[in-house]
Amino acid sequence: PFEGTVELYQKLNRGTQALDNPFFFVSSSEWNLYDFLVRFMQFHKVPKGVLMLKELKDHWSDFLTSGYRNHNHKIEKIERLLHLYPESKFILIGDNGQHDTIIYKKIVADYPGRIKAIYIRKVSKKRAPQVEEILSRDELKDVPTLQFVNSNEAEQHARNLGLIS
Repeated sequence: PFEGTVELYQKLNRGTQALDNPFFFVSSSEWNLYDFLVRFMQFHKVPKGVLMLKELKDHWSDFLTSGYRNHNHKIEKIERLLHLYPESKFILIGDNGQHDTIIYKKIVADYPGRIKAIYIRKVSKKRAPQVEEILSRDELKDVPTLQFVNSNEAEQHARNLGLIS
């Protein structure tokens, strides 16, 4: 994991009242990586959570466009969580490497008042200005957002919002 990620996730998991906030890991990783991901998370002490992974590639052309195809599976999985937990609010965490920001903007538009904050890790310097532009749009004006490099930035932001103690 990126430096500080596990500590950030542990603090978000505890929240402000030492309660376990549930974690749902919605990922473009495929189900054949499940065992590896679970062992990786256990080894690094990532908070336990539900892994919601992508279906296996089933056509040779899928391998040629890996990472650039439709990411509707993430939207569908997040929407499923929002429907399963209608009284809950969520923090969305992703990165600027692919489509997380666009997906999260759609979720905020379709489910107003359900997202507490959006955190986007800056893994691509090239995409950072585009992501900042998306995060500054009116559709996200009611949701605190942060594109960050260092997990300490996200931790301080979350602390200032009262999401962690």
